[in-house]
This record gives sequence, C-alpha cells and structure tokens, in this order.
Amino acid sequence: MKKVAKPLGDRILVKEHEQTENTVSGIFIPDSASIEDVKLANVIAVGPGLFSQSGTPIPMSIKEGDVVAIPPYHQGNEVKLNGETYLVLRESDVLMVINEVE
Repeated sequence: MKKVAKPLGDRILVKEHEQTENTVSGIFIPDSASIEDVKLANVIAVGPGLFSQSGTPIPMSIKEGDVVAIPPYHQGNEVKLNGETYLVLRESDVLMVINEVE
C-alpha cells in the first residue's frame, strides 16, 4: 500500500537532489566528498501554514513542485516513505525558492 504524506503547520516535505560530479579525467566525486554551500531539493508536499495571534492564516510562500535551496546542515528530519528518503523541514529553514526563467 502506498503511503501519502501531508506535513502539518509550516512544514514541508522535500526530496534532495542527487549531486554528483565527474572530474575532467572522469573520476566520480560523490556528494559526501564535495563541499557545497547549499543543497537543492524538490518540494513534494506543503503544510497548510501557521496562524497569527489574531487567528488569521499566514499563507505558505512555498508550493508543491518548487525547487528550494536548503543549508547543508539543516535541522530537518529524515523520513522514509515508499522506499524513498525525504526530509521534513520548516518553511523558515529554506533559504530561497529557485525558479527557471526563459
């Protein structure tokens, strides 16, 4: 049976991009050996957002399908669903949304 995740509050479910490199000579460098300032991830699911003290909803600025930049040492939690590993982060953990422009 396939599991479906719906984050709560201001949390988002993301899948990190696989970042691998080949050198000019063809040597494969895995993600764990490279030093990156940020990591990229696809947003899979988004929670409903938070509420202000007066009870008005604060909408999320991130939506499903966005590509986001997250810090390499984030405070997220790993979750395994349907054989895949995902991260659950708060919206405030995201550094920026990356859009493609033509």
